[in-house]
Amino acid sequence: MATGAQHESFMPVGTLHYKLNNWVTFDFEQSLHETSAVPGRTGVLPLLMACPRTRHDLRSEGGTIFTF
Repeated sequence: MATGAQHESFMPVGTLHYKLNNWVTFDFEQSLHETSAVPGRTGVLPLLMACPRTRHDLRSEGGTIFTF
């Protein structure tokens, strides 16, 4: 695998549904996406080699569902 290429990913997801009545439902979703890269040189500057190789993306989504 090439240096700096994506190596592995991990994504736990949690979803909560709250049914208010027969017509309205509230949803909430929380997820964390983690991606790791293959170790190695990432650029010309030596400072870039000290940067973390794992990235985190925390996402929250909410919505309302109306049923007719």
